[in-house]
Amino acid sequence: MYYSYSEESRLYMVIFLVFVCIVMGAILQSMGADKVYTHLFYIPIVFSAIWWQWKGLATAFVLSASLMCLHLIFRPEVSIMDDLLRGVMFMFVAAAVGEMSHLEKDKARRLQQEKERLEKSLAELETSRKKLMSSNIELGLKEYELDKYSVLFKKRKEKLERLAKLLSKAEKERAK
Repeated sequence: MYYSYSEESRLYMVIFLVFVCIVMGAILQSMGADKVYTHLFYIPIVFSAIWWQWKGLATAFVLSASLMCLHLIFRPEVSIMDDLLRGVMFMFVAAAVGEMSHLEKDKARRLQQEKERLEKSLAELETSRKKLMSSNIELGLKEYELDKYSVLFKKRKEKLERLAKLLSKAEKERAK
């Protein structure tokens, strides 16, 4: 089921998720765990990229910066290259999801415009059809009358042909 959140509730949701990620990162970094928890950073990154397209890079930037700061605070003796690579991946994921979301919204906008254009054309066709139907009703009555006369004409023609055959037969007999 599709849920539509207001812009304000989306913003609060992403802020809350970023806050949770930073707090969780601080706790886990202080305990020495440094690998697994960063995967959860993708949740607010993907949400913000879907909802705000390219503006979602801001969330990725904030989480990348917080990851670097946490690394420098809790593990300054360890190389920062792994976290730099993670930060680049955050940016890449945010950019890719943001672009896909932008393309999807653009396609949805174009489909809506096409739907409106087709509905307008359908309304025009319906109006034309009603006009044709009303004029065809008048023509239909005239055609019915013509059909009625053509049936009568056919019957009389058949009668005359039968009479002509009888007359022709009678003349031949008389001539004998």
